[in-house]
Amino acid sequence: MTPEEIDLAREDLEVLHAIVSAHNPVTTSTLREQLHWADSSRKVRYRLDNLEQRGLIETRKDDDRSPAHQMPVRVAAATDAGHEIAEAYEDAPETLPLEVRVARLENQMSPMRNTYGKVKKRIAAIEEDLEEHDADLEEVAEEIQNIKRFLDDSSSRTSASDSDV
Repeated sequence: MTPEEIDLAREDLEVLHAIVSAHNPVTTSTLREQLHWADSSRKVRYRLDNLEQRGLIETRKDDDRSPAHQMPVRVAAATDAGHEIAEAYEDAPETLPLEVRVARLENQMSPMRNTYGKVKKRIAAIEEDLEEHDADLEEVAEEIQNIKRFLDDSSSRTSASDSDV
C-alpha cells in the first residue's frame, strides 16, 4: 500500500506516528495522554479502528498490562504497511508525536545557537573597535568645530572690512 492509495485524516496520522515512535505496543490511555486533541479514549479507539481497518496497525487485548479484575487493555502495534505510511508521511511534522517534534526543533536550533553565539561575539568585537575610535572621532569633531569658528570669524572680519570701505 502506497501513500497515494491511502487517505488518512491528520488525527489518524498522529496516532500512527505515536504508535510507530513507541517501538512497543502502546495502550489507548498512553495514546490519549500523548495526543492533545484526544480528550477521551473513545476518540483514540475510533482512530485505532480506522487504522486497523486499513491494515496499518494490529490491536490486541493485553492481560499482562491490565489491573486485576478489570477488562484487558487494548494495545496497538504498527504493521509493516503502517511503518511505511508513517515514514512516507514523516514530512508532515504536525502529525508527529510531540517528543519527535521537539527533538527536531532542538536539532534545528543547535546550529542557530552556534551562529548566534558567533555573531554576538563579532558584534562585541566591533563595538570594542568603535569605542577605540570614539576619542579619535571626538577630536575630529572638535577640529571641524574649530575650523567652522575660524571660517565664521574670518568671514565676519572680511565683511566688516568690506563695509569699512
